[in-house]
Amino acid sequence: MTVPASAEAVVVDMRDFSETGLFLLCANELIPPIGALVEVQTTEFDDAPIQTAIVVRVEPDVGFGLEFAPR
Repeated sequence: MTVPASAEAVVVDMRDFSETGLFLLCANELIPPIGALVEVQTTEFDDAPIQTAIVVRVEPDVGFGLEFAPR
């Protein structure tokens, strides 16, 4: 995951994944605010595309939910 505003890339675990979004598990200090744009790429597939997503839900001490931006 990369937060374009900071350009810092980090690797986090994924809990849920669907056609419309995903939920990422991470420490509180890595959780972007609701409405933030992030770039995500799965490491489970070779040459997986980088996708832009928006933070739509935050669960403190757990992680955050993302909705993929329209292409």
